[in-house]
Order: sequence, then C-alpha cells, then structure tokens
Amino acid sequence: MSISFSSKRYLGIMICEKKGIPPFSESGFYRQLCEIGGNIGLIVYVFSPDWVDWTANRVNAFVYSASANNWASERFPLPDLIYDRCFFSNKRQYLNYRGHLLKLKKLRPIRFLGGGLKGKLEVSRILERDPEIRPFLPESVLYQGPKTLLSWLKHKDEAVLKPVGGSHGRGILRVRLQGDGAYLVDGRDRNNRRVSERFVRTSTFLQWLRPFIGGRKYILQAYLPLTAATGEAFDVRTLIQKNGTGQWHITGTAVRRGQPGSLTANLHGGGCALESFSFLKTEFGAGKAEQIMDTIRKLSMKICTILEQYHGRLVELGIDLGVDKGGNVWILEVNSKPGRNAFAQINDKKAIRSSVINPIYYARYLLDRRLGGSSDEFDNL
Repeated sequence: MSISFSSKRYLGIMICEKKGIPPFSESGFYRQLCEIGGNIGLIVYVFSPDWVDWTANRVNAFVYSASANNWASERFPLPDLIYDRCFFSNKRQYLNYRGHLLKLKKLRPIRFLGGGLKGKLEVSRILERDPEIRPFLPESVLYQGPKTLLSWLKHKDEAVLKPVGGSHGRGILRVRLQGDGAYLVDGRDRNNRRVSERFVRTSTFLQWLRPFIGGRKYILQAYLPLTAATGEAFDVRTLIQKNGTGQWHITGTAVRRGQPGSLTANLHGGGCALESFSFLKTEFGAGKAEQIMDTIRKLSMKICTILEQYHGRLVELGIDLGVDKGGNVWILEVNSKPGRNAFAQINDKKAIRSSVINPIYYARYLLDRRLGGSSDEFDNL
C-alpha cells in the first residue's frame, strides 16, 4: 500500500490522546515545532493514530495558528514524516498504538524520524556488545520471579527493581536485606507516589511485592550509591540529537537532583535541575568534574552510534548517567522520547532552542535527501 508524495511536505507529531483542550500533552513544545516548521516550509501538525481515516489516507489533526494564537482542528493528508511522541498510560493504549504503528509503516513513502527503543534490558544487552561501554553498565538481569530476587539478595544484600518499559522513575524499588532478615523497601509506585516499607518476614514481603509488580516485566539491577554529599540522589541527563546535517551532537546536559530521601532524581518525582559542571565541581572539585564531563560526552556519542547500528535510525536520545562517590560514571537509562524540562529549569536558552530546532531541521534534511534521490536514510525503518 502506498500514498502519493505531494509538493507540500508534512511532518506529523504522533501523540497519545488525552482529555483536555488541546487533547495532548506538551502543547507548548509542539506549538514551537509548528512555528519553526512553518518558517522553513514544513507543515507540522499533531495527530493521534486513532484519528486516521485509513480508507482515504487522511487524518484529522491539530495545527497551531500563530495569528489566532490557538490550536485548530483540520483535515490533512497523511504525513511524509512522523515524529513519534506517544507516551502510554496502560497496556491497552500501547497495544492499540502498536496496531496503528504497523499500518503506518506499511504506507510508502511515510517514514519515521526515528524508531522507539526497546526495553531497558534489550538496550543494555546491545550496549554490552561493545567492550569500551561494558564497564560503565551496572549488572542487570531479567526479573523472573521472587526466586531471582531472593537469590540476588543472598549474595549482594541490595538490589534495584526497574520496570522494563517504565519512565519518570515510576515503579522503581530499592530492596535491602538487613542482618536480622528484615526487608527494607523504598522507591515509587506506578503513580509516582513514594513507597517506604519494612517487612520482617519473607512471606509477607513477597505477598506485598507480587501485586506491586503485577504482570509487568522488570529487570533486577545492582544498587549503586549515586548520591550527593548531602544525601540526595542525582544523575546527569544528556540530550543528544541529530541536527540539520544528519549528524549527532550533544544539545545539552543537566544534573537532576531528587528530593531528600527519594530513590530517584526524576523531575516528575519532585526533583530539580541544576547546571552540570557547577554541581559536579562542588561535589568533586574542578579537575575531577571536567574529567567526569568529558567521560559523559564521550559515552553519549558512543551510545547513540552503537544503538543506531543495531536498532536502526534514531532522531534523539535522553541518556541518564549516574556518578558514584568515587567519580565513576554509570549508564543508567537511555530514552528515545526524552523531555526537555531540565533545560528550562536551569535556563539554558541555547539548549532549549536547539532541542526544538533540531527535530525540525533533521526532518527537512531527510525530506531534502529524498527529493534529491537519496533514499538510504529512509529505507532502514
């Protein structure tokens, strides 16, 4: 099945519908994408795959009108390129999205700016193939039930449980086995609420854990003491993106520091953002801070190259890196649909601007290559 490639060029921002006006999150970000796209000859609109008319190959979508300072619903041809910003709140929504995604990928010449990454364990396994990256990865295994966890705790005393498809720190637990046999549990539930429990019996602990995990896939990971001198958890978020020439570059970095007592540093869990080098300089001194930042930059560039080699085309990555008390850097998580809030919090105007411009300019780069007869960038997704 195919569609015609019109003289107008359309970039569709694909979202998961939610209640409200407009019916999607990140409307401020998408407004900027619409405006910047219009300035360089791209028609940018926001759509849910549920709004596609598959018979007519058209879609009811939202476009931002600068003159009216408002979102308007209009009917458009299906896009030439899709920027996937779907975030799922439940399994039903994900399965619905997957069905539409397969339909869209069969339509030619529709292509995606980049594909979504698989789960945390799959990403870790890809990165482990590179001997230079391997030492920066915490030990991880697939959680296969209580026996996996109990065996781990028998040898290591502490573990972190992470949902394979989770985000924003939701559903992450730290489990500690004390000398008296009690289990200390802290973290966040699937609604991002703080969790803090103590169980004196294994049976009681497992009875609580089973419904917490439910049917979701989890990984079991080594616990790393990634905290500041004042005790708060922190990590370094790197945003790395393709630019208008199709090259990877680091858009910006920011430290995310969690609330006191929180296991995670995520902004959605109440954390705050801080300028990276200044924070690391306070923690480790200027010389060590520069070494850490250099390692973070090199790792970030290496990670995107490796993942793209095995995964296929990507457009941007949010890479979360931890730094332990010895100044050692650890790769915590890689996200193919990163947020940009950290740069707004630290008022990094250059990063804020670049983070919005880059997806649009990369879209134009891909479309110009197609019009110029080069299709290799299009054929790997």
